[in-house]
Amino acid sequence: MGNGQLLIPAIALFIIVVWEIKAPLLDKTESLPRLASNLALGAFSFYVARYAITFLAIYFPLQFTENDTPLLSSTFAISLVAGILALDLLNYWVHRIFHTVSWLWRFHKVHHSDPVLDFSTYKRHHPFESLAVVIITLPFFVLTQMDLRILVVYFVLNEIISLFAHANLKLPTNLESALSRFVVTPGFHRQHHSRERRRTDSHYGQVFTFWDRLFCTYIPYNPNSTHKVQVGLNEYPQERQTLLDKALLMPFSTHNPDQKVK
Repeated sequence: MGNGQLLIPAIALFIIVVWEIKAPLLDKTESLPRLASNLALGAFSFYVARYAITFLAIYFPLQFTENDTPLLSSTFAISLVAGILALDLLNYWVHRIFHTVSWLWRFHKVHHSDPVLDFSTYKRHHPFESLAVVIITLPFFVLTQMDLRILVVYFVLNEIISLFAHANLKLPTNLESALSRFVVTPGFHRQHHSRERRRTDSHYGQVFTFWDRLFCTYIPYNPNSTHKVQVGLNEYPQERQTLLDKALLMPFSTHNPDQKVK
């Protein structure tokens, strides 16, 4: 992936960090150990996924090529919309599977164990979760041989929305309500990080929220009360239990291994 595709998410990251400082949902004192842990987990996960894709491409026909369809043609526009919807639907179900299959939840709960929700949480994933995602989604990409340009557009869109959704931001009520009808917002996604089991097993959408409404995993919420939602996992109530060394070993711990939030 070239520098051009990373520039837009980097700009979005800068904007979100400044926005969090100016209009936070919750006032908080940043913990450097927590921030370092989240960023380190993100870096580890990125490289594990990158090398896994490189390795699998040797043995599977992963030919991501740009076809000759002009970018501004109606044919490409239709393919782009269809591709983005297909990729987001795939991500919805992959996310949902990580919540319903107990051994996959062991890895995904590293993400949910963060006791604070902010811009750094969106990259807090166990490296083995990233590896599992690559393996689970491999058949889809082998079968579709999707246009690389569509993958790049969705990658950038997903990065921006995921960053936005995890941010510690206070949106005006009307804006939160309007946006959450279509795309994942901080208020919408905060429900998913709730310590309450019923809510953590809802709102699986990655970019678009209509998948949750379509597949009955949407729970109505009050945009004015999102600040009251306690995030994290009850089994890891203290920050030190969620830092890098503990997070890497968390899936293999016998400490309530399959317990979910209640």
